[in-house]
Amino acid sequence: MTNAKPPKARKRRSTRTVGGWLVAGAFLLTVALAFIPTGEGWGITVGVILVLVAGGLQFGGAFMFDKAGRADPSLANAAVGRLLLLTSQARRARVRAENAFATETGTKLRSSVGQLSVELSYLEEGMSASAQDWALFHPDAIARLAEEDQKQEPEEPS
Repeated sequence: MTNAKPPKARKRRSTRTVGGWLVAGAFLLTVALAFIPTGEGWGITVGVILVLVAGGLQFGGAFMFDKAGRADPSLANAAVGRLLLLTSQARRARVRAENAFATETGTKLRSSVGQLSVELSYLEEGMSASAQDWALFHPDAIARLAEEDQKQEPEEPS
């Protein structure tokens, strides 16, 4: 039996990293242009080629930086859809609470408060799932908000 190690997973480069490398390449080509001798023959041809390649790298870098940090439209659609569902659930919970307050007494009131508690727990789960949707796009912001939320979370009543 051999102790062969599994191949390492190749890291995927971020768009900012690729953009940075493209801009750095364009800069190096621009610096190289300063040292190419001017005159007839290969000097002018090489200079023109380097200018065109440097320009292409700069446009490529700008394109990559422009793509970095954009929200995926399908993520935004899913998140907005979830928020609309939460709005509808909140409306139902509000109407149930208003009706229970205005008309119900005794056992029926107790039952309505139990149903209201269930609806509020659905809202809580939906809000948590909505935050997780956005964690896919911007994990640092969600982690920071979660820390702040835990600091401010009130204790459960006994």
